Amino acid sequence: SNHRILPAQGASEPALHPTNNQTALAYRSWNDPQGPRTLVSSDIQIDQPESISDFWEDAQPDWSPTENRIIFASQRESDRNWRLYTIWGNGLEEKNLRREGRSPTFAPDGYHFAFESCDETGSRCGLWVGDLEHSEYESKPILENPQAKSPDWSPVSNEIVYMAKSGSNWDLYVVNSNGDNPRQLLGSPANEGLP
Repeated sequence: SNHRILPAQGASEPALHPTNNQTALAYRSWNDPQGPRTLVSSDIQIDQPESISDFWEDAQPDWSPTENRIIFASQRESDRNWRLYTIWGNGLEEKNLRREGRSPTFAPDGYHFAFESCDETGSRCGLWVGDLEHSEYESKPILENPQAKSPDWSPVSNEIVYMAKSGSNWDLYVVNSNGDNPRQLLGSPANEGLP
C-alpha cells in the first residue's frame, strides 16, 4: 500500500535509516540539474535534501543501525580504485577507512561491516568483514568468491545476503558473517540481485 514515486531526479542507491525519521533517506544524486551531484540525506518526502559529501564519485551509502553515521564507497582518488569512508548524516567528520572495497553494509552493532574487496595483491576476492577502527590491517575475507557482490547485512542477525553468478544468471545467497553455511536463497532461471 501507499506506493509512490519520490521527487528525486537522477537518484540511485537509496538507503533508509533504521531509526531516524528526520534524515530517513540517503542516496546518490547524480543528475539533478537543481541539486547536488554527490551523496544526499533527506527526509522521506525529499523536502530538503542536503549534500553530505563533496565528490560526485561517492556512492553506495548505508546507515549505521546504532548512530547517525553513513558508510560509503568512492572512486574519488586519482587511481580510481574503490575505497571506504564514513561520514555523519549531517556531512561532518568524514573518515577515510584506509581500505579498498565497495558496497559496504553495516552489521547490527554499527561497528563491524561487510564489503566487496580483494587483498593487496588482487587475490582472495569476495566478501570481507572489517570494523571502524582496524579496517586497514585487520579486515578479513569471509567468502572467497569473486562473483559475490552487493552484500547486505541483516539488521537483526549475523547473516549477510548477497548476489553471485551461478552458471549464466545471478542468484541470491546468504552466508553467516563468519563465512559459515553459504546457501542459495533462490535458484529460478531468472536473474535475482541487488538485495
